[in-house]
Formats: sequence, C-alpha cells, structure tokens
Amino acid sequence: MRVQRILRPAALLCALLTLCTTFNGCSSSYQERTAFAMGSVMTARLYAPEDKADDLFDRMTGKVEEADRCLSANDPASEIAAVNAKGSANAGAFTRKTLGDMVLLCHLLNGTVDVTMGAVTQLWGFSTDEPRKPEEADLQAALATVGLDRLLIDNTNETVVLGEGQKIDPGAFGKGVALDEISNVLHTASYPAVVSFGGSVLLYGQPRNGKSWTVGVRDPFGGENDYFAKLSFTPESGDYTGFISTSGSYEKSFTQDGVTYHHILSPETGYPVETDLVSVTVYAPGGLNSDALSTACFINGLNPQTLQWLQSFGAEAVFVNKDKEYYVTDGLSDAFSLTDDAFTPMAYEG
Repeated sequence: MRVQRILRPAALLCALLTLCTTFNGCSSSYQERTAFAMGSVMTARLYAPEDKADDLFDRMTGKVEEADRCLSANDPASEIAAVNAKGSANAGAFTRKTLGDMVLLCHLLNGTVDVTMGAVTQLWGFSTDEPRKPEEADLQAALATVGLDRLLIDNTNETVVLGEGQKIDPGAFGKGVALDEISNVLHTASYPAVVSFGGSVLLYGQPRNGKSWTVGVRDPFGGENDYFAKLSFTPESGDYTGFISTSGSYEKSFTQDGVTYHHILSPETGYPVETDLVSVTVYAPGGLNSDALSTACFINGLNPQTLQWLQSFGAEAVFVNKDKEYYVTDGLSDAFSLTDDAFTPMAYEG
C-alpha cells in the first residue's frame, strides 16, 4: 500500500489531532505533516526546522510503507498476503522477525490475541465497506484454523508456512509495529515529535521549555473529537519514548437484525468479545506491546491476570466500562486527570 501525503485543510487537521488524542506541550514552533497509510490517517507534529521536517517525515513514511509492504493482509502485493494466498511463501527477514515477535506476544498473553485469526476476521469483513455476521458453519470452520502451533516461521528456508486453511491477520499489531519503526527514525534525528496513527500515539523526546506531553483519552461515548481525561508526561531525558494505544468497541461496528457487532473478536468463540468494558488505553515503552496489550486487556477484562500482564511489560492502562466508570493503574495515577465529571472511578478491589 502506497503511503499517500494528504493536503491539510484546517477542518481535517482539527479532526485528526483529536481523533484519539489532544496534544499540548512544546510552546516552540512545530511542523505538521499528514499521510494516509495502513488504512488510517497518520499525523505527525515535528519540533524541527521546516527544512528538516520534510526529510524526516519522508523517512518516517518510508518506514511505514516498507512495513506495510511486508505485513499487510489486505494488499495483495505484501509478503503476508502472499503467505495467506499460497499457504507457504518466501518472506524477508523483517517479516519473519516481526511475525515471530507477534507470535511470542500471543503466547505471553495466553492466546487472548492470536495472529492466526485471519480466516475468522476475513469472514466478518470489518476491514471492508460491507461487514456482516458470518454463517455459523462458516465461522466454525474458520475458527478451526486458528492455532499458533500450526504456524511455522522457517528462517533456514526464509519462508512462512501456514496450517491448512489458516490465514494471518496482524491487525492487532500493525500500527504499533509502524510506530516502533518511526521511533527508530526519530532516534537518529533527535527532534521531539508526537505521532498519531489510528488509535495509537508515539511520544518522542523531551518537550522544550519545561512543558509536558499531554494526551487526551478518547471519550468512548462521544464523537471523534471528544475526550474525558488527560494523561500528562514530563520526560527527564531527550531520548524518551512512550507509546499509547486504545482499543474500544466503538471503533468499528455494524448492526444486523437489531444486534450490534464490534470488531474485537474472541479467539475462543470467533464472535465479538462480550465485556462490560468499552475501551482500554495502554501506555507502554514499545509500540508493538502497547498495541497488542490494549486489545488483549479489552478481551480479557479488568482482573488480576490482566494487571499482571501490564506489570510484566512495564505498561499501564486506563479501563472504561459501559457505566462510564474508569479504572487507572497505579503507575498512571499521577499522570491522569479527569476532564468530564460524567465519569466516575470504578469500584475495583483487585
């Protein structure tokens, strides 16, 4: 999928910057750039001179484009799409390494997220213009193909081999991978930046003039530009990197025969996960981890196991349920500030 640079009318920019976050911080001037990639809008605020910003953004989007050429399940020219189509295909070092990282995460999260869910997610069609509830027989057949133990990453022969009927879906990881690649570019340039990509955000560097990075937490009951709380971070070093990802049932959904279905599917049932949660926002040191954890925490719910996952990855989270109640893990308590009094703390003892 080719990364497309987007012209930046003021109304569009306003919507993009509050899609899942609101940025405050550096009072010094920044350069803003926007592109479309991986099916989402990517917006970057680069605190760099204008003559440096274009080159930096081109390098960033170049990395995203490279990752998409490897990992996209929707682009027929990608390596993962070739594996899905043939059942076995050559794959480069980046694809094999990244896929291996995804598989490891799936194991560490007890299969709550599963990269081999492709046959199931394809049936639901959430990435198309016509999502639909699958026929039960088709869904059960697709669910039978799910299983990490039948996915083989063969580094000797530089191939990826799937089980019969199996397909890879890296959707729970893709934006995080892209932001990890972008952070590598930013580390070489050393300019502070904030990058918003779909439901994920990268904060890089130290805000100037003693300011903090301030990120708005999306109101899952409001519009794209609404948030109910803020997270503020004051980095102590110039190479600070933080990643924030949000998963919510409001993101993609459709109604069929009076029933609403959302896009976060259970690997056990193949259906949208049933939970009292409406969103989970995760803050973590890595993009891949934050992306996968936000989905896994949403599916698994707020419980001791989920909190143990977060602790083991050095991550923190904000959980929101259907009653407009929220729970903030201890490590985010100082960074969190409520901006909408309609939300109340969740009575969770843990």
